Amino acid sequence: MPPSFIESGAFVYQKAGIVDGFEHTSWTLADQSRALASLPLEHQPGAAFTYGLNTDLLGYLVEQVSGVPLDRFFQERIFTPLGMKDTSFFPPEDKVSRLVALYRHTSSGALERVPETGTNVVEGFFSYAPDFQTTGAKTYRSGGAGLVSTASDYSRFLQMMANGGELGGVHLLKRETVEQMTRNQIGALRADFFGTGFGLGFGVQEDPTLVKEQGPVGNYFWPGIFKSHAWVDPEHKLAGIIMINLWDMASNTPNDIRTRIYSAVEE
Repeated sequence: MPPSFIESGAFVYQKAGIVDGFEHTSWTLADQSRALASLPLEHQPGAAFTYGLNTDLLGYLVEQVSGVPLDRFFQERIFTPLGMKDTSFFPPEDKVSRLVALYRHTSSGALERVPETGTNVVEGFFSYAPDFQTTGAKTYRSGGAGLVSTASDYSRFLQMMANGGELGGVHLLKRETVEQMTRNQIGALRADFFGTGFGLGFGVQEDPTLVKEQGPVGNYFWPGIFKSHAWVDPEHKLAGIIMINLWDMASNTPNDIRTRIYSAVEE
């Protein structure tokens, strides 16, 4: 009997021109889904955890079931009900000036702004563009990446999760749904990069030996590729957002900030 869950991104998606949701492309979510469907599985579902583009496929599924584009679904079913006024895939012209710049480190260690040239930057395995949300085709609405937002908006989403699916009288999710989303769904397997369990869209910290690296047991979280980090800690009744815009896979700044926050909480 095969395992009952299909784990994150069991695809060899480096082939076939697969996009990652952070770059200039003329593809749509439908194009991406067809390309992913043409690739072999990296392993049998449930046999291992492989970080990938599973949530993009879920985004396409949402479009097919709802009958509306993903950005419209997000706006009507999540952002507007929660009062998230500054969250979107592609900000309108009057908000573009509020977008923060993307930075990276030079070989000498200095910070530099990533040039906005309308083309993609390739850094090792990763292709990205600092201006894909403001220029170019703007056709790819990723199911798992690419939104712009503010700390205020993001905090409303996290507070809804912390409240069990409700915020300000708006019931977005059933409490049982939130419990499933924030409970480990991968058994003894561990999530890539973090060494934790994984729920439905969140890393789930359940290992007492990882408190320093991943926060208290019971905390659920997810970071962004450019070092932003968000988490909910039910034990301390705390939701946190760290917003950074930096390409640096080696940077540990979010964990350093979170450690200082918990040091203050415990004093």
